[in-house]
Amino acid sequence: NTARLVKHSGHRICAVLTRDLLSTRMYQDLQEIWEGLRKNAFAAHRYSAAQLLGAVGGICLTNLLPLALLCYSAVLLIESGPSGGGTWQLYAVFALSGAQYFLAVILHLPVMLYFRIGPWYALLAPLGSILYACISLDSMARTLFGGGVSWKLRRYGRPGEPSEE
Repeated sequence: NTARLVKHSGHRICAVLTRDLLSTRMYQDLQEIWEGLRKNAFAAHRYSAAQLLGAVGGICLTNLLPLALLCYSAVLLIESGPSGGGTWQLYAVFALSGAQYFLAVILHLPVMLYFRIGPWYALLAPLGSILYACISLDSMARTLFGGGVSWKLRRYGRPGEPSEE
């Protein structure tokens, strides 16, 4: 509401990256995280199923697939034992999927350091992306088929429908 009042009074709004301007209490558990992100996930894609599905596909391609291949190839290599039963293709899959996973981790390190979050949390960034994809799909499904999403006891319907306050 504050942003709406500022905007409608003719002032400009800008987003600024900062650590020290203000602080807020974030979500306490997974349920609050899910509900809070679900409210805006489909809206962030302008209520376009194609845009959201494209984004989810990209998340799956860059986060889920490499992580699944890393785990799967690691299990196969462990099962083949030290005798070297793994083929060069299996080692290549393991190495490439591991490199992609660690690239995602390295790309998240500057954000972790900037916000003074332990750098080890960057190891969870690919899992966080996968979780966000699930939240986004839930947001789209609830908006298109379930009558909308809820947040803090408010219900938000499909685009153009009034929300219940």
